Amino acid sequence: MDSDFDSISTLCIVGAGAMGRGIAQIAALAGLDVRLFDADAQAVRAARNSDSR
Repeated sequence: MDSDFDSISTLCIVGAGAMGRGIAQIAALAGLDVRLFDADAQAVRAARNSDSR
C-alpha cells in the first residue's frame, strides 16, 4: 500500500510527559528521527535520560 506516510522520516512531538515520551520511544525504535519539545526543559532532559529498555 502506497501512502504519503511512507515518506515520513522525522516526527516532532510536543509534550515530553509519559505519553509523548512513549510515542517518541516507539517512533525511534521504528527508525524515525524524533524531535521532542516541551515548555519544561527538565521534562525533555528526563525523557532523554530515561532508561525504558
